[in-house]
Amino acid sequence: MTQEQINKYLQLQQEETTASLWGDEVTFKPYLLEKIFGDGMKLIYFGTLDDRPYWWLVRVDSNAKIDEPSEFDSEAIYEAIEEECGGWVPDDTAEVDEYGYDEEGTCHRGEYPMIISDSSEHWGLAADLAKGVDKYGIPLELGKEPAE
Repeated sequence: MTQEQINKYLQLQQEETTASLWGDEVTFKPYLLEKIFGDGMKLIYFGTLDDRPYWWLVRVDSNAKIDEPSEFDSEAIYEAIEEECGGWVPDDTAEVDEYGYDEEGTCHRGEYPMIISDSSEHWGLAADLAKGVDKYGIPLELGKEPAE
C-alpha cells in the first residue's frame, strides 16, 4: 500500500462506530495512537477488560508476534496510550470505591480515550498495511473515490 492509501484506510478506521457490551451501546471514534512501534505496518486493536467496549488502534512492527503474548510487548502499548490519553488514578479524597464508582453506582474514572486500567489487556490484528489486507487476508476497503 502507498502512504496515501494507508492514511486513507486509517482515517476510515477512526470514523464513529457503535459498540456494545452486555446490551449497553456506546458510540465513539476509535483513537489511533500517535506513537508508531517499529515500521508500523501492522494495525492492531488494543483494549483492556475495564475499558470495554472501547478500543485503541495501534500501529506495530510488521514482525511483531501479536499472536504470541509472551513475545508481544503489550505493556509498552499500554504505557503509550496512558501517556497520550491519560490514565485513571484513584483519588483517596473522593467518595468512590477503588474502581471509581460512587454509592449510586456512577463511574467517576474519566472518559475515553483515557485508559482506565491495565487489567486483562487484549489485542488482535486489524490489518496488515504492507500487504493491504485485513486479518482474514481480504483486501482492505478504502471507500469510494470521490466523483469528479
